Amino acid sequence: MPKRTTIRDIAAKTGYHYTTVSLALRDHPSIPEATRVKIKEAAESLNYRRDPVLSALMAHRQQSARQGMPRSSLGWVQDAEAQTPWDLAVLKGLLHRAESLGYRVVTLSLEGDSPMRRAADLEAKAVEEGLKGLVISEPHYRELKPLQPPVLDRPLAIWGWNADSSEAQLGWSGRLDLHALARQLRRQAYHRVGWVVPEALQPLVPQGANLPVPPLLIDRWDAKVFRKWLQHELPCCVVTAFPEAAKEATQLKFRPGRELGLVTLQAAQDAPKTEGASWQVPSDDLGRAAADWLDAQIVRLGFTQLRGMACLGLRGHFQPGGSLPELNNLHMWQRWQAAQEHWEYLPSEGANAG
Repeated sequence: MPKRTTIRDIAAKTGYHYTTVSLALRDHPSIPEATRVKIKEAAESLNYRRDPVLSALMAHRQQSARQGMPRSSLGWVQDAEAQTPWDLAVLKGLLHRAESLGYRVVTLSLEGDSPMRRAADLEAKAVEEGLKGLVISEPHYRELKPLQPPVLDRPLAIWGWNADSSEAQLGWSGRLDLHALARQLRRQAYHRVGWVVPEALQPLVPQGANLPVPPLLIDRWDAKVFRKWLQHELPCCVVTAFPEAAKEATQLKFRPGRELGLVTLQAAQDAPKTEGASWQVPSDDLGRAAADWLDAQIVRLGFTQLRGMACLGLRGHFQPGGSLPELNNLHMWQRWQAAQEHWEYLPSEGANAG
């Protein structure tokens, strides 16, 4: 009897994580249409067929698990004094998605004059509210982690830039793994990627065979130098720290055999908006993803015996622009894929976040 094709077989063929493959085959709206088409074509070529018995069993298990659950609480950790637009956007997404999943969200303000006091206060509130999961920003998690408060033994969704990362800071856009970005571009067939960045970022730019186009290293914007480099190197995509590059490329009507892709790594909040540029925008995708992640862990681990800590670090959210439709619609499920690929969900001992 021939071996049945599995989701993992499709994942191996396409290069996507099996979670992304599973969602794409179910037409989940968080997966871009181009990705769904690519995965479905691969599934068809491998003669993949869903197992109706297994599908029915999984649906029954999920429904039974939810029906047996009391209405439970998730915790949202915030500063006692100030809330940024990012905080409010993430909280909005969390509230909306958590309610649809049957959870209430409890707001927990970090109070106290020392990390130890704040950790103790947070633990007391978590016990009082019976929290089953926690959404916490990476800076707050980094502050509390050395103290190892029991509250962090719950399933966690860590949102923010990069958790436990050493990459350089890219302006106000937070920490961004440029090598992961380069891999994502190659997966989308952007092979001649040109980097236009300050010299200080050169150590972060992929080197060798992964960089067929020599980078343009400039500390301040120079339109003339950029135009000369662009016309000589003919990149199909430009990754740049200068938002002016988008306007310049548009004026040149540059077409290197396919529409030019542009990814802007940073943009000042007061910078003028130019056509085709990318801009940092607060997004509630992070909050919705956090609720989905915690729900999956709680359903899997149960309410009475939570085995260790299941953490998910969400990368710094950025909105690419130009002609990168797949990146431009990159939702958090694909960010989870990147997290597992490079961080393995930051699991602790005793927890399997795969």
